[in-house]
Amino acid sequence: MDRLEWNSKFPVLGPYFAAIVAIAAAVLLRLAIEPLLGDRSPFVTLIIAVIIVARYFGGGPAWLTLTAGSAAVAFFILEPRYSFDIVLLEFRLALVLTIIIGFAIIITFGSLENARRRLDEHRQQLRREVTDRRTAEKLLAEQTDRLRITLASIGDAVITTDRTGCITYMNAMAETLTGWVSEEAAGKPLSGVFRVVDESTHQTIANPATKALKEAAVVGMMGRKILVAKDGTERPIEDNAAPIRCNMRKIVVGSVLVFRDVSDRRRQERELESRERQFRNLADSIPHLCWMANPAGEIFWFNRSWFDYTGTNLGTMVGRGWHSVHTSDELPVVLERWKVALASGEAFDMSYSLRSKDGKYRRFVTHVVPVKDENGRVLRWFGTNTDIAAVKEAEQQAVEAEVDLREPVAAMR
Repeated sequence: MDRLEWNSKFPVLGPYFAAIVAIAAAVLLRLAIEPLLGDRSPFVTLIIAVIIVARYFGGGPAWLTLTAGSAAVAFFILEPRYSFDIVLLEFRLALVLTIIIGFAIIITFGSLENARRRLDEHRQQLRREVTDRRTAEKLLAEQTDRLRITLASIGDAVITTDRTGCITYMNAMAETLTGWVSEEAAGKPLSGVFRVVDESTHQTIANPATKALKEAAVVGMMGRKILVAKDGTERPIEDNAAPIRCNMRKIVVGSVLVFRDVSDRRRQERELESRERQFRNLADSIPHLCWMANPAGEIFWFNRSWFDYTGTNLGTMVGRGWHSVHTSDELPVVLERWKVALASGEAFDMSYSLRSKDGKYRRFVTHVVPVKDENGRVLRWFGTNTDIAAVKEAEQQAVEAEVDLREPVAAMR
């Protein structure tokens, strides 16, 4: 039974009880071997008892064994017996020597015990560190696997580099867009694999990962770029890069570059721009006054007929500039009706007067409709203003033409 087991069973008094037992055993044993030793070495069994108690029960019980045991030997073994009066010089010297030896023994075993305790603590700490490291390595491996699976499955292309800008990883989408196999590209400078040029000039552009490494900051998309693949295929892309930092030291250890093919988006943008041009050309060619506003009701476009009639330009009409061509009496009504339409998202019709470039007002019928997406969200508003007087004049001219045509026909009959 070692000290920990004994102390766990007898937490407080056990070691001191053991010291008392050791003292009694030492005295009895010395009395038992007295025929062999005589007056020689009266403290020999006590020294053995001190060694045993110091080894198994600690410094406190050992000091009790040494002090109380010395008194017991002096009382029961030294002459004259049953007295604490030590007459002989050799016994006095033996007592002093026993105390010195016992002190040395207790100090030695105390130091050994402290060293053993520190060693056990170090071993336990080392075991914990090894366990923690193995757990961390296992967790890191699992996270790395999950990260690789995630990077391999996402739609964006991903390339990572070391601090020198050489490639360390490419996912499958990056391989597809660049035309390079990951194993073939590993260790190569990023600029040799990720080649980008300006969409308009075809001049070579520095990749953002290099800038992210240099500035230790996130670098967003700048301008329109074309990625030139290994086989010469060109694709418009959007990209951004960020430095990879070491969590412990916060130093940059590499970079990550994320990019995506935007060919479909560019094609849709071109188609939208083409349709926008066609629409504006058509709107500019019709005689009605036309305009467009954003979802908040801010008018940002007028057709040519509007400017021809009002004698204004876009700079004077945007914002609240269009208020100036309305009469002061009708403007509050127009604004209130416009406010209601913006809140409801519904089309409306109304009539009001607009001032022409010669300062005269003419009556217009206004038709305003919202342009909505598939979810019913208003994208913009489109309005037309039709000159009522012009319509009435056209109707009158049509009537007069019909009358003029009927008179010759009646005369022929």
